[in-house]
Amino acid sequence: MSKKLEFESIETQRGFSLIKFKDHYGLPCSVQRSSLATDEAIWIGIEDATPQILATHAAANGIETDQTEGWIDYHIPEDVLLSTRMHLTREQVSQLLPILENFANSGAVSVVEGSQAERLAQEVFDHFVVLANRSVDPDSDDPVTEDMV
Repeated sequence: MSKKLEFESIETQRGFSLIKFKDHYGLPCSVQRSSLATDEAIWIGIEDATPQILATHAAANGIETDQTEGWIDYHIPEDVLLSTRMHLTREQVSQLLPILENFANSGAVSVVEGSQAERLAQEVFDHFVVLANRSVDPDSDDPVTEDMV
């Protein structure tokens, strides 16, 4: 069973919202409001790359090690940038949400087809319309039934 995520909300030095958390492997991740001027966007993903090389290939790449199996740390020079976070607009996030919700609900990783996503959205909308238009006492315990939609 997965450990519950713990979120830390802070602001960057430039005043942008930043939420930090750790992934399943305990690696630092974040969601940060972007400074992009043309669209509302976020940065999301792991904070830092942790490059590694197979111990069996280390010597061929100039890495000295006594380790003979598994992965070992691979030093990247300071002047090399490894991008680790996605830069997503609000529209792109909304397009990913059905895939993430489908995984959260079923464990399946698949594209939720437009008609299926539209049908689900319409069902939710229809139920809200019914609730908003009910002429019964709002404190009533009467359930919303299928025939009301």
